Amino acid sequence: PSLHLTLAGTWYPPHLVKTPWGRELQSRLAAPPWPGKITITGYLSDEALPAFAEKAQLPLFVYPYPGNASAAVSGALLTAMYWGQAILATPVRGHTEDLAHGETAWLVPPGDTRALAEALQLLTGDPALRLRLGTAARRHLLDHHTPEQVSARLDHLLEETLDTK
Repeated sequence: PSLHLTLAGTWYPPHLVKTPWGRELQSRLAAPPWPGKITITGYLSDEALPAFAEKAQLPLFVYPYPGNASAAVSGALLTAMYWGQAILATPVRGHTEDLAHGETAWLVPPGDTRALAEALQLLTGDPALRLRLGTAARRHLLDHHTPEQVSARLDHLLEETLDTK
């Protein structure tokens, strides 16, 4: 299928634009076949995110990490779950508590570009699967990330930290 990629937010540190890698990336994105197929929004404030999501009607939230990576729980990931978007991601530490393959997300191995491409093709061609994944992700978020639950986890973490000193 024909895809349009939107890179929303600060997907790279601004100082990288001035590096050889950053300049090379910008050059590649400006060359065929990419013009018109990729939009880079830059930073989006918390206030701008809901309007952006509603206007963009993004069918899929893609959040891959390279091999052996780990990530903190991502605000962007939790926001996508709240919006009920289908999520395509890698099962790295920090994501595995909320993302279950085929239930709340579609997961591919870190660094496996072939699996990522196949999953993109599958998910862009199956609106029913995207709806099921997005609905389950939202339900999981609402069931497991209430303010009370997050506060209790933080309290527990603080107690454990203080008890070990």
